[in-house]
Amino acid sequence: MGQFRILLVEDDSDLRAIMRRHLAGRGYHVDEAESVVQARQILDQTAHDLLILDIILPDGSGWEVARYACERSGAQLPIIVCSSDGPAGVDLQEMSVQGYLCKPFDCHALIERVEAALSPAESAFVSAAQPREADETEVAFYSSLAHDMRTPMTTLRTAIESLLADDVEWDAESRREILDVVASSAERVGKYARDVIDLARLDAGAMRPHIQVVYPDEIHEALTRVLQARRPAPLVTLSVASGTTAVLGDPGLIQRILLEVIDNALRCSPEGAEVAVEASGAAGEVWWRVRDFGPGIAPEERERVFDRHHRMHGKNRATSRGPHLSLYLCREMARLQAGRLWVEETEGVGACFCLALPAAAEK
Repeated sequence: MGQFRILLVEDDSDLRAIMRRHLAGRGYHVDEAESVVQARQILDQTAHDLLILDIILPDGSGWEVARYACERSGAQLPIIVCSSDGPAGVDLQEMSVQGYLCKPFDCHALIERVEAALSPAESAFVSAAQPREADETEVAFYSSLAHDMRTPMTTLRTAIESLLADDVEWDAESRREILDVVASSAERVGKYARDVIDLARLDAGAMRPHIQVVYPDEIHEALTRVLQARRPAPLVTLSVASGTTAVLGDPGLIQRILLEVIDNALRCSPEGAEVAVEASGAAGEVWWRVRDFGPGIAPEERERVFDRHHRMHGKNRATSRGPHLSLYLCREMARLQAGRLWVEETEGVGACFCLALPAAAEK
């Protein structure tokens, strides 16, 4: 895949940035142009395997670029059109148009079009027609997940049966304690169910982020409301470094990732310990660092914690609750937004999870 070179012609700098990151993340080399003139200049200098084209450009129509590219390549260069302008009056077949995406579109659909345009039709057909064999690792994974879900479900059932028992008179404090157990167990079951549903959506390619300009302060305000509603409220500090810009991302997914990483940090920290969250700018990105003061993560485990099949054993983290499905989902949600999630090296105790998302272009 890495040998393919793509020319991306799009005048919206924010959209172009997120498209470039998605394509580069799949191993494609991406050249960029924001006008007809710039696109023609790049086509004169470099050969490309694919042209991704907006139609409404500041100095003319994208169809001019398409015609010019076809003249130079002898109609051999595949083209994907991404525009709100329709193709009326244009011979798409003559100009090797392989796909048409109507704005607004999600980048998952774009990647599907790109892969189809660059892959031989025969290979794609054979790959789609071959049935998937049962994967023993996947079977073990789902068996483990089902086992992990049974624990809170059993606790939930036991607590409810205790409250309903006719032969026991519970005082107010005992009833409150049992109800706390019910609430906690129900929350865990709900989280497992949500993770399994999200896993199915990811595997089916049905999780589609809604990319927009998002400000870190807005994300922190939403996180604060969620955290302060808990009883007792956890000790989490959220800060934004001076000069930090907005990001391009899905606000719901960003909150979901950070909340899961914060919860992971709280579970693995001593009772009453602080978890620190800071957003800061870094070379065209915005980074969130979530730092805890728990037992830390061994170097050999820092990548494995994002493996959907991996279980962490030993003393690395305080709570090893089955496969690290939530962290796997968080990394995939970050990738859907052209972002990254990893564990940073730390000095002393604790662990530091880092989320990086593309910064929005300054207007």
